[in-house]
Amino acid sequence: QQIKDIFLVRDLNSKQPVKTDIREEIALEISRADLICYPMGSFFTSILANLLPSGVGRAIKNARCPKIFIPNTFFDPECYALPPTNQIDRLLEILGRDCPGSGQKTDFLDLILLNRDHSLYPGGVDRERISGLGSRILEYDLVTEQSKPGIDPERFCEVLLSLC
Repeated sequence: QQIKDIFLVRDLNSKQPVKTDIREEIALEISRADLICYPMGSFFTSILANLLPSGVGRAIKNARCPKIFIPNTFFDPECYALPPTNQIDRLLEILGRDCPGSGQKTDFLDLILLNRDHSLYPGGVDRERISGLGSRILEYDLVTEQSKPGIDPERFCEVLLSLC
């Protein structure tokens, strides 16, 4: 079953969404970043959950640095039937909650880092739709025989460092 939404709650016994604000010093650090990276990982609990506090989207929007998304090249049970293009939509929707009606999608995400071999992405890659968002696609040979199906950490770091 596909996850429909994600939100913060006060405690494990509560089902009511709560709002929390980002700490001012964290917002300042985000706005000063040299690179913002939405990495591979458990999409909802490791990536989107960190973007939920109020102020995170605004801080990212105000940061004048590359903002890059790297989708998983392996099956993520949290993304059941959710290809990378739809993950990008969810990412932008969460960030946009913080800045309704303002800014371009590229204020939150301007680069998508993909492995050249798209067959490793569950659900495939819709290049045309990603380009339609205004984001630039970067393709590298990120997966090696030794790292397959995951991205090779050394190659990944080399590419990220080249973007700063």
